[in-house]
Amino acid sequence: MKFIQTLLCLFTLLYAVNLSAQDTKDKKELSFFTVAPRVGVIVHNGFGVEAGISFLSVDIRDISFGAASFYATYFIQQKDFDSALDIDGFKAGVQGSWGPFMGGIEVKTGSYNQRMFTYISPKIGLSLLDAVNVEYLINIAGKSDNFPWRSNHQIGLNISWNRKIHDTFCKS
Repeated sequence: MKFIQTLLCLFTLLYAVNLSAQDTKDKKELSFFTVAPRVGVIVHNGFGVEAGISFLSVDIRDISFGAASFYATYFIQQKDFDSALDIDGFKAGVQGSWGPFMGGIEVKTGSYNQRMFTYISPKIGLSLLDAVNVEYLINIAGKSDNFPWRSNHQIGLNISWNRKIHDTFCKS
């Protein structure tokens, strides 16, 4: 838990530093759309990873800065920490961020022991304009007897990064 708190503090600090480093003439150009690879880690009764693509729209021209994105990823995951990576599937979602806060919803469909499952998870968390996200998700709909996990709660860390995002956030 201390590790997650440290990461959240670090991302918030980096976010504030990057915003303050922009000068006023650059702010006119800080509204853009981009497509970026998305990678992440998942903790949901076990460990998992995801990889896919994000479509991001970012706007940090004024005080109401924010971003919106649509993403689709492939995931592979453990049923619990003692098992192999025995669950895989696809997920798609939408999310938006306002300041350091984000919210969204995703649909995940996967397979475990040759049985399919699908569920919906709303999420909240902290975000650097949808490029770097630390999120909490709760699984609320679509669960059935095929659902492989005991818990409805999951935590994720994902990054959608490309040269356009790097140049916007890391260069003055």
